[in-house]
Amino acid sequence: MRKKVTPLKPVLIFDWDGTIADSMDLCVEEVRVSLERLQLPPVSLALMRACNGPTFEETVPLLGVPEHLAERYMALRQEIGLEKCAEVNRLFPGVKEMLLRLKDRAVLCIASNGTAEYIDTCLEVFGMKGLFSRIQASQPGRSKAQAVAEILAEFRPEKTLMTGDRLGDINAGKANGLPTVCVSFGYGSAEEWAAADQTADTVAALEEMLNRFIG
Repeated sequence: MRKKVTPLKPVLIFDWDGTIADSMDLCVEEVRVSLERLQLPPVSLALMRACNGPTFEETVPLLGVPEHLAERYMALRQEIGLEKCAEVNRLFPGVKEMLLRLKDRAVLCIASNGTAEYIDTCLEVFGMKGLFSRIQASQPGRSKAQAVAEILAEFRPEKTLMTGDRLGDINAGKANGLPTVCVSFGYGSAEEWAAADQTADTVAALEEMLNRFIG
């Protein structure tokens, strides 16, 4: 999912779930139905919510999914997520409008733990196709820091900023020497937000920070 660009503009890299998409209800539905279909014991709502952010692989031990069912569990989650995306998933209010205002001033990219098919489906559902110049989705065995590094290798920008909602997003930015913004309207905790260079409590505050960074 690449649209080759050689930008002179700053590059803004965004996490997807918890930063652009308010996908908690979708995650809970994926986990609930997957466990049900695998005839595994139900888990608490808090545990299902904790699965939003980590990769599917990382949630296997978290949920106690037996090793021999891990592949089926991950396939089910992807299948259910695609089925339910239009019905259950949503954007944080104001985020799309913010991105539309930023797109002419910066190169917008996504680095996500979601699969490429999931991100592509979301962009279709939300009418955001063509808004992002690079979408770096999850690949087995590759960290988010590596995903961010691949974006940087393609564009070689002079200025880049990483925005996310979890510690993994912030660490991915810092591992690549980038300034970071954490959105507290996402799914992280105060301890995670403290690791970022700046914290945005609202979409309006985030847009102000990004505009200030662009200059």
